[in-house]
Amino acid sequence: LVESEAVDHLDRLALLVEAYARAERNTQGIALVDEALAFVTQIGESYWNAEFYRAKGDMLLASAADAVEIERCYQAALETARQQGAKSLELRAAVSLARLWQAQGKVGHAQHLLAGIYDWFSEGSDTPDLREAGALGQPPAVAGGRDLGGPVRGYNVEVIIADDGST
Repeated sequence: LVESEAVDHLDRLALLVEAYARAERNTQGIALVDEALAFVTQIGESYWNAEFYRAKGDMLLASAADAVEIERCYQAALETARQQGAKSLELRAAVSLARLWQAQGKVGHAQHLLAGIYDWFSEGSDTPDLREAGALGQPPAVAGGRDLGGPVRGYNVEVIIADDGST
């Protein structure tokens, strides 16, 4: 593929991964992430890797997969975002990992992780990702003790997935 075609293909894969996650078609979504990561390795373009790893972790979590594998995906997303200097993607990965850690009772770890990235942002505190990071980073009494988990967030797209997997 020509470079621009490869990037367009990755963009489409990212949108389809998000669509599968929203449709709770986790098995297909995980397989697509694996395909996308293999393609990324082939072409040497890693822009989407952090989101691919985070989405895979979210879909594994929704599928009640092994917590070690889920954490591995979130850690890979976090490390990739840090290497790229992509603070928004780092925040999203940190929120996903913190949510997992809180569910495992590792509240202190979650708060420490989020404090480091949350404090970096000086604007946009009303964005969903920063609001969630702020709430997850607070002690449970401050957060109101409510479940702050929720659906996978990402692109605001609507893709219809047929039962045969076509879009």
